[in-house]
Amino acid sequence: MKPRYIMSSLRSKTEGGMRHLACVPLRIGYVSKLPPSSSGVARYAEDFMKALAIVGELAWVLPLRVAAPESQRLRTILRVVVTTVHKVRSKKLDVVHIELSGRALAEFYAALAIMFCCPDVRLWLTIHDAPHVTGGVGYISLLDRRVLRRLAHLFSVSAGRVLERYLLNRADRVFCLSSYGATATERFFGLRRSIDALPFVTSLPPLSDKSSDSVTIFCPGHVGSDEMVLPVFPAVVDLPAHCKVTVEIGHCDRATRKSLQKIAEEMGLSDRVVFLGYLTQQRELDQAFERAAIVVRHRPPGETNLGNWAAVSGPIISAMAQGCAVISSDSRGVREYLQHGITALDLADDPAEVSGAVAKLLSSASVRNSMGTHARAYIASHNTPEIVAAWILALNGNIDGRLTRE
Repeated sequence: MKPRYIMSSLRSKTEGGMRHLACVPLRIGYVSKLPPSSSGVARYAEDFMKALAIVGELAWVLPLRVAAPESQRLRTILRVVVTTVHKVRSKKLDVVHIELSGRALAEFYAALAIMFCCPDVRLWLTIHDAPHVTGGVGYISLLDRRVLRRLAHLFSVSAGRVLERYLLNRADRVFCLSSYGATATERFFGLRRSIDALPFVTSLPPLSDKSSDSVTIFCPGHVGSDEMVLPVFPAVVDLPAHCKVTVEIGHCDRATRKSLQKIAEEMGLSDRVVFLGYLTQQRELDQAFERAAIVVRHRPPGETNLGNWAAVSGPIISAMAQGCAVISSDSRGVREYLQHGITALDLADDPAEVSGAVAKLLSSASVRNSMGTHARAYIASHNTPEIVAAWILALNGNIDGRLTRE
């Protein structure tokens, strides 16, 4: 698809100096984490940039190839703020889109700087860890220490919360990745405006062959406790030795990994369980989804995951795009993307239900393949960059393929 355009009034050189309307690309700036940052936002941003390039001219990108702690450093915050304001002015941008997530303080303060220093620029924000914007704007590196952390918390829940609310109320567009997240954020901050539910964007990867005799079960993301994986083990333990089933587990802390290794050894599953560790390279993560026939995302009862209880799980979207059969007990915003029994098995947080779902999918290749096919078809019709771009254009009144500058 070609870039869409806004209408800009330009003086014509024709006789009489009459003014005519000429099509000028909407000039967009983008600030986000990008690879090689291992953040899930970086993976998302690669695909969202493709959507923005369809909406208009992606005139400037500030790639933050850093981990969350670096985004909290005062030096990084100042560099990002100064660079962003300078580029917005020099590039004559119409819109700046910024991705906001947990501890993305450089991005947050850059958004505030645009609000105050470039009031004519339209600011678009996407909140990834709904209902929270950053999880605490006071946790800059100088304050995020044992002695001063109390002060950082007090600032974050008082003046910091006011700054976040001000930013959300004044931005031209604010997006969440689910309607559940949008509603939760509106209520959490008591906003006077509505937040739009932006479809989670992802490109369709090449489809891998999942019809082989061996079956890989992948438990992606950060495994914060052994309870997130343990429901998978009972479905595997009674399988005959000739059944080629492997359980691959994402990043665990040391204590969780030791606990899972001990339990796997006691259940006789040591040769079936593989710990992948922290996959910092995008290609490594893609290959894990390519190998997987089944992806399990189990959230134990009561788990709040640091407050982002209305967020959307990127690994589930990636699994659906790759044609995996998904089992999820994630009750957050991602539930809006799942059709139980068709594109996924959307369950309650009961470990026994998760174990039964794994056993069901292991016993039937046809069910696995059907679910994976439907999941990939759903992503193809709802979440590709082209479809998300069309959604953004329609949101801005671009029914006929043109945006108008306000």
